Amino acid sequence: MLKPYLICLTTQGWFKTVLGVGIIFLLFISCQKENCDSTPYPSLITEFVNLRTDEHGTAVTFHNDQGEVFNIDNHIENLYPNATYRIVCGYEVTDKSTKNAIIYKVKNVEVLKEQSTTRCDALNVIAVWMGGNFINLHLNPKTQGEEHEWGYHLDRISSNREQKVYHLSLFHNQKEDPTSYTEDIYACINLSQLTDIQSGDSIYISIQTFEKDKTWCFQYH
Repeated sequence: MLKPYLICLTTQGWFKTVLGVGIIFLLFISCQKENCDSTPYPSLITEFVNLRTDEHGTAVTFHNDQGEVFNIDNHIENLYPNATYRIVCGYEVTDKSTKNAIIYKVKNVEVLKEQSTTRCDALNVIAVWMGGNFINLHLNPKTQGEEHEWGYHLDRISSNREQKVYHLSLFHNQKEDPTSYTEDIYACINLSQLTDIQSGDSIYISIQTFEKDKTWCFQYH
């Protein structure tokens, strides 16, 4: 059974790893009828979200990268208090007028931290996009199941009178893990980590793929 861990960004800005809580999220709703149709979750939405806990460590709300805030019908308890969890979330909106939703499944997101050195062992890239205050990444490294190191490196900052350009590169350390089968990795860069970034600035991120070095460009809003 999948047991995801969640990277927790507290209000103090430091990271904790929470193990074992992911099983709570994996409570798929079983069919209530004898003959289930072939699409049990026709309205299921899957996207990157920020899950927010209250002072008791209970997740009662989340918001997506479009800024929509949803109330969670199936409250999730025993998490860190006053913390934000970055996750890929599968949910169903149960009431559009009140913005209520049920969470069915999650997958953890690697929240990338800045690294002092450059390294990017090759991998495949499914998608890179900007959402909210994040650059989101869907990556496909080849692995035999060992742990990899992830992060980003700030290569340089260039500027003119109108804007600054942040040049980033993905940090990926494969270590001694052989390149065997493909694994899905979801990651993000919190752009608030970039010093003095302002609306109108640009971000370039370079990633070494198995084919060549590729670069994506985004404008910060």
